[in-house]
Amino acid sequence: MNLVDYFTYNSVEIERKGADVTYHNLENVIGKRVWICDYRLGEGGASNKPIRAITPKYVEISSNDTLPKSKTVYYSPIHFREIKKGKASSNIIAPYDNTGYRCYPGVSLNIFDKEKDCRDFFVKQCSEILGSINADLKGITSMFNNKIIEVNELIEKEGNHG
Repeated sequence: MNLVDYFTYNSVEIERKGADVTYHNLENVIGKRVWICDYRLGEGGASNKPIRAITPKYVEISSNDTLPKSKTVYYSPIHFREIKKGKASSNIIAPYDNTGYRCYPGVSLNIFDKEKDCRDFFVKQCSEILGSINADLKGITSMFNNKIIEVNELIEKEGNHG
C-alpha cells in the first residue's frame, strides 16, 4: 500500500487546510518496522536511470522531527531507516520519489507488514517493467530492421547503375 493508505490503515489522520497539512496520531506508526520496496522507470523508459530502485528492505518508521534541517524530507512527516543488525541505520529513505512539486508529493513507495508480500509485489512490479522494456526493444528492433532494409535497397538500386 502507499503511504496515505498506510496512514489510514493505522488511524493516522491527515488534516488539510489549504496548502498546510497536519498529521494526527503519528505515534501509531512511529517506531513500527515494515517492509518497503519500489521500482519504477521514468519518462525516458529503460534508456534512463529508474526514478526509484528500492529493493525490498526491512525498515523502521521515524519522525522527521528527529532530523537536522539539512536532511529535510519533503511532503511527509516521516521517513524510513533500514534495519541493519537489529538497529535502525542512519541512512534516510524518503517515502516519496523526486517527481513531487508544490502540492503534489510524487509517488509513494510501497509499504508492507510482511516480507513475503513485499517481495512478491516487487517481483510483480519488476516483471511488469520487464514486459514494457521487452515491448520497447521489439519496437526499436523493428524500426532499425526497417531502416536497414531501406538503406540496403538504396545501395542495391544505386549500385546497379554503375
